[in-house]
Amino acid sequence: MGQELAAFSNTEIELIKRTVAPDLMPAEFDLFIQMCREKRLSPVKRQIYAILFIRNKKTNDGWEKIRQVNYVTAIDGFRAIAERTGCYRPGQRSVECDPEARDKNNNPYGIVSATASVWKLTGGEWHEYSETVWWEEYAPLKEVWENNKPTGQLQLDTSGQWGKMGRNMLMKCAEAQALRRGWPEDFSGLNDPAEIDHMRVIDITPSEQAEQGGRDRRQALLGGPQILIDWCDGDPVKPEEPGKLADRVIEFIREMCNADNPEKVTLFQQRNIAGIRQLWQHDEASGLAVNKALEPFKREAQELQSVEAAE
Repeated sequence: MGQELAAFSNTEIELIKRTVAPDLMPAEFDLFIQMCREKRLSPVKRQIYAILFIRNKKTNDGWEKIRQVNYVTAIDGFRAIAERTGCYRPGQRSVECDPEARDKNNNPYGIVSATASVWKLTGGEWHEYSETVWWEEYAPLKEVWENNKPTGQLQLDTSGQWGKMGRNMLMKCAEAQALRRGWPEDFSGLNDPAEIDHMRVIDITPSEQAEQGGRDRRQALLGGPQILIDWCDGDPVKPEEPGKLADRVIEFIREMCNADNPEKVTLFQQRNIAGIRQLWQHDEASGLAVNKALEPFKREAQELQSVEAAE
């Protein structure tokens, strides 16, 4: 692949920052743009993504938030990189299915594995690189919740394309692995399977791009992600910032206890089950902290219900 770098105008840089990578810090955004330039991929065309993960690390003093940015390419980005080398041609792709592997919750089509191959011209001869990937290692499975608690059971996340085109998605994963094996230097730093849990290759349709763009625009107008909370004060539910919500809930509990009004805390917990769960999904440590603070009131409500039932 040549050494020429992709160039972006100031307007393009601002558009990328505003729509594609709004959550990146300056150093992270600078690195993302440098990756785009080196790989000659366009984030506006959805050839490359910067995916931000916030992980919680347990320390002696509690929980510490760790930021991690992964650079993920769409399959069209992989093919564009390989095509520019001048020594690439696509190969065959196939999927293995087994009726016995079907499960309505996590594998509705009984997909076992997918295999893809690519060809690379080296020393005047074509060499084939083939890779096989497995459904259980790549399919995006999410944990099922019941009564505001995780059950330990897994279910296929059908919000994207895996529920509709599972075979095609898994074949793209296999193709990306084959391309990475054939051209390791050209794909260095992009979409490392050890770094990303469920998104090995992202394939997005124009309608999904438009939907994501709409979500980004609405979130920007609201000042970021919001969680609706009923503070049991007679006013309508209010949008709250996830980053500050745990502290506000804990302070609310303290104020109600000082005012000798634990019943209001119990009511708060009952009315905000969805919001507390949403907080846990956004930030596990904050969700656990809120659930821990509410636990005594949950037990008190259960004991009161038991006494009332006995009477």
